[in-house]
Order: sequence, then structure tokens, then C-alpha cells
Amino acid sequence: MGLFVLSRSSALLGSTMSLPKPVMRGLLAKRLRFHLPIAFTLSIAAALVFKYTVTEPRKKAYADFYKQYDAVKEFSAMREAGIFESVRPSGEWTFERLPNALSNKSKVAPTQGKDVPSAEDTTA
Repeated sequence: MGLFVLSRSSALLGSTMSLPKPVMRGLLAKRLRFHLPIAFTLSIAAALVFKYTVTEPRKKAYADFYKQYDAVKEFSAMREAGIFESVRPSGEWTFERLPNALSNKSKVAPTQGKDVPSAEDTTA
């Protein structure tokens, strides 16, 4: 009886339930036709989301900051804090750090409307 069942099931498999042949050609083209438009759409969507959630608010924040920014006031605050090596908090220029500027008699550019002494004025 076991032999009969085995032979009958193999006969059924051979006649009605054969596996389809695998597709061996055009797999890449088929996958690209499906995935390329999706990838393109998602990349455009990601770029738009980044533009309107990151860059536009950042540009607005910079514009708002520079509407009220006073460079002269910031320079004065930094000068009074003693950040600069060439300008004392009182506004005087120090030439200890500029030996080459004094030796070749070049002028230092004026800053904040004050005339900076030239090399001839400082050497005595």
C-alpha cells in the first residue's frame, strides 16, 4: 500500500504541479524600472523636506540676527574684555606684537575712526 501511494503522488507531481522556469534575463532592468522612480521621488521629497525644515529657518535666523547686529558695538565689547593682543582696552594700539610693521615703516590700517600712528610716529 505504501508503494502505491508513493507512485501515485509522484505521478501527480510530474503531471500537474511542475515548477515554473526561473527568469534568467532582464532581472536588473525589471528591478530598475520599479525602483528607480521610487528612489527619485523619495530623494526629491527628502531634499524638499530638508530645505523647508532646516535651511529656510536657518536663513531666517541669520537674517534676524544681522538686522540687529552692530559690529562696532561688538568690537568695543571685545576690546574692553581684553580679547585682542594689539589693542588695549583703552583703545591704544600696542606694537610689541608687530616688530615687522615698525621696522619697514608700513602703516597699520585705521580702525574705528581713530588714526593709528604710523611707524615713524612710534619710533623715538
